[in-house]
Amino acid sequence: MRNFQNPIIRCSEKCNTSDPYILFHNGMYYHCYGNKYGVYVSKAERLEDIGKVEAKQVYEYAQDGVTDFDWYAPELHLIDGVWYIYGSPNIYNKHHSMSVLENKNADPTTPFEGKGVIRGLEGKWTLDGTVLQHNGINYLIWSSGKALVISRLV
Repeated sequence: MRNFQNPIIRCSEKCNTSDPYILFHNGMYYHCYGNKYGVYVSKAERLEDIGKVEAKQVYEYAQDGVTDFDWYAPELHLIDGVWYIYGSPNIYNKHHSMSVLENKNADPTTPFEGKGVIRGLEGKWTLDGTVLQHNGINYLIWSSGKALVISRLV
């Protein structure tokens, strides 16, 4: 088996882009990812440039005292004019639980505030969440490790 090198975003220790998420909004591409240092967002006008621009650290793990490291699959979403990042941080080095970061600024490359684990998912193994907007209703979809689960966001 041969290794594949992503031609747009080159992986390195600081730019670990496992489970990358790309969003196009108002003429800009946004790339959201996490590594052992925190959660990052970069932006570029052209998708092929997203790996060449500086990524901004929008969340540092040590600031909340709960998530030691390693946000799995963070995704950037704009909901009702507010930026959110949904992901599964390592909680007390025991398990990953769907959590959310919030940013009320117009620019999602500015710092986010940790809002905590999604209510009802505390202590549960939950991964790879995404938001679905359907008929004006927002839903969170995630993996429990055994099944895909969908729940209305309130």
